[in-house]
Amino acid sequence: MEVPEREMQSVVSGRGTQAWKEKISTSRAKYRFSNDELLAIYERSPEQLPRATLYRLLKKHGIPLHRPTKAYQIREISPIECAWLAAAIDSEGCLRISSARKDGKSYSYKDLQVANTNELFIQNVARVTGAPTITKRKPRPGWKPVYVWQLRRHESVLNILRQVIPYLIIKKGTAEAMLQ
Repeated sequence: MEVPEREMQSVVSGRGTQAWKEKISTSRAKYRFSNDELLAIYERSPEQLPRATLYRLLKKHGIPLHRPTKAYQIREISPIECAWLAAAIDSEGCLRISSARKDGKSYSYKDLQVANTNELFIQNVARVTGAPTITKRKPRPGWKPVYVWQLRRHESVLNILRQVIPYLIIKKGTAEAMLQ
């Protein structure tokens, strides 16, 4: 039984950006998914299909994996909010530069996150920056849940750091290294 293209598109709805949907639909013809695999995906609703399963299927057929990140329009932050955000980053934040090698090329990743057990505090960080990426981590037994605001998009991280660097104290050296 052949799965119509329209139904294939509905399978991946809600699973990332339009680029992912196009990659799935074009890879069907290019990499020849078997009908059994497509039907298995189709029979499960997108809410129940784990993202890891989708990645495994793509990897199995040699499609390069890449997790697209959302581009948020980081707004111009007022000086008072910059000072508050700098204090939040200094006290509860993490600035991270990591690198990886793939196919003989070196890649550098910049990451900015603020974590706290107070959800309103983290929501305020998201409001000030304009990037609403908040996740809730599972707590250990007897611990409170931790809410994490995280930004991984290179341009967005640098944009925020340029605005708050005059107000940073503890993490100023790391921020300057990230901006270079």
